[in-house]
Amino acid sequence: MRRKNKRRWAALLTALCLAVCLPATAMATEEPIPIPIAPAPVIVTDLPMSMSVPLDGSFTLLLQVQGEGITYQWYKDDVPLEGQTGPSLSVSAASTAHAGRYFCYILNPAGALRSNDCVVSVLGGPVLTQDITITSLTLNAGDTISLSAAASGANLAAQWYYRKGTEFGEISGQNTGTLSVTATEAYDGTEIYCQFYNDMGGVVTSTCRVTVNPAPSPTPVPDPPKVTKPPYGEVVEERGSTLFIAHADNATSCIWRFVNPSAGGYYEYDKVGSMFPGLIISGGATDTLSLSNIPYDLNGWRVACLFIGPGGETLSEAAGIEVRRLQATLSIVTQPVGGSMALDEKTDFILSVQASAGDSGGTISYQWESADVNSSAAMRPVSGATSAAYTPVRKEGTTYYRVGVSLTANGTTSQPYYSNTVPVTFTAKKAHEHVYSSAWEHNDLSHWHQCTCGDHGSEALHSYEWTILQYPTGQEDGQQKGVCTVCGYETVQPIPAGSMATPTPEPEIQPQRKNSRTFLYVLLGALALAAVAVAGYLVFRVLRSGDDEEPDEFEETPVKGGESGEFTEKPVIRRKPKRKRRRR
Repeated sequence: MRRKNKRRWAALLTALCLAVCLPATAMATEEPIPIPIAPAPVIVTDLPMSMSVPLDGSFTLLLQVQGEGITYQWYKDDVPLEGQTGPSLSVSAASTAHAGRYFCYILNPAGALRSNDCVVSVLGGPVLTQDITITSLTLNAGDTISLSAAASGANLAAQWYYRKGTEFGEISGQNTGTLSVTATEAYDGTEIYCQFYNDMGGVVTSTCRVTVNPAPSPTPVPDPPKVTKPPYGEVVEERGSTLFIAHADNATSCIWRFVNPSAGGYYEYDKVGSMFPGLIISGGATDTLSLSNIPYDLNGWRVACLFIGPGGETLSEAAGIEVRRLQATLSIVTQPVGGSMALDEKTDFILSVQASAGDSGGTISYQWESADVNSSAAMRPVSGATSAAYTPVRKEGTTYYRVGVSLTANGTTSQPYYSNTVPVTFTAKKAHEHVYSSAWEHNDLSHWHQCTCGDHGSEALHSYEWTILQYPTGQEDGQQKGVCTVCGYETVQPIPAGSMATPTPEPEIQPQRKNSRTFLYVLLGALALAAVAVAGYLVFRVLRSGDDEEPDEFEETPVKGGESGEFTEKPVIRRKPKRKRRRR
């Protein structure tokens, strides 16, 4: 029984396996069946690039797309809009929140697309923010009508209007929030207002009633000054004086002006004085202008009088000023003088000239010229030689000189006025010949005759003749005076103390007055005998003393100084030492 059940379960399992495996085998051996696929979507009508919608208005964004199995998703500013999955997007009451950028994604199993971006603007009509606050204006003709108003809104425009009864119209050129127009009689009784508008609508301000009164009668204007006598031109000598006179009616004051001939500008009279030093101006604010000490530089200038009155100003015609220059009288008073000399002669030689400008004043200038030949065409200026005197260049040969004299006065310089042409000749140096003076020149040591060149001739030491002024003692020096026997030079020298004995003065013999001639002869004989005796005694003493020692002698000992051994002090007399003689 159990075996029979087993067989039944095996047969059942076999049948089940066959039922499952046979169809799968059959499918594997058959060809695949094709499945149909829908095409990708195509946009037929896309969204516009932009759209303007009035406030509280409605708008619809619509797409036309070809394809099957298509789904939609709308976006605003890159944010998906919930529930907006159809081919269109509609808004019934637009507000500022609906303004933005819209687009849509389109897709099916075959592909996906994105529509254009559409910028939606929600616009509102103008809103008046400032109304006209002036309800009426009363003006005079010629005044300015000024009104202002303001409104808010997108793309606003403005236009001012007038209304008078049934007549109204635009005020030309007044298309801003501010009105500015000249009041004329045409605006009298009108009502003026402004309209603000855009594509969504417009708004109008309140009106202002304008009353324009006639313009007041103009105040009579007096006539400007009228010149009855203009100034006339004047000719005046340099440094002279003149008057200019002018008159005008309806003038209360006047002022004189000067006209520059080169620049052409006007200068008030009180400014011209500083431009021309020395010029004297008076009456510059009257009808009579006085000029004194007129310089030549004022030549060619003109003067005009400006008259001032209640009715305005009037300038007279300009009158010329002709200034005649004073003639300068330049002359050469002293002509230069040439010369001929050796190069070493007349070392102080100069060329000089004297010129005069008379009474005309001015400054005289000089320029020396030179040439190697006596020709005016060859003359050339000597550099730096611009004074009345000139020291010629010392060179062997002959050079010709002249000087040009010019006068500078009144701002101009005359042409040079030339002196005579003079030659200056320098010959070779001469050999010097000494010419000594006859007078003796001397110093403390010697004497000589001196040449003009400074050379010493016949120079020799002094030869003195001495005279004792004071004898020396044993303790005090004496003095002696020496006089040169050649040139007469004098000197006083000391005698050393104890160098010589003081002589005993001889007794003075008082002669006795006797009338007897015999007595005179006796006396003379006695004196002669006494003299012989004294002489013999002196000879005896000399001979005796000479045997023992030599007499005292004195010598001049020049004092030398410095390395060269030259005499620097007066010679000193010294006593020579005695030396004893040997007795034979």
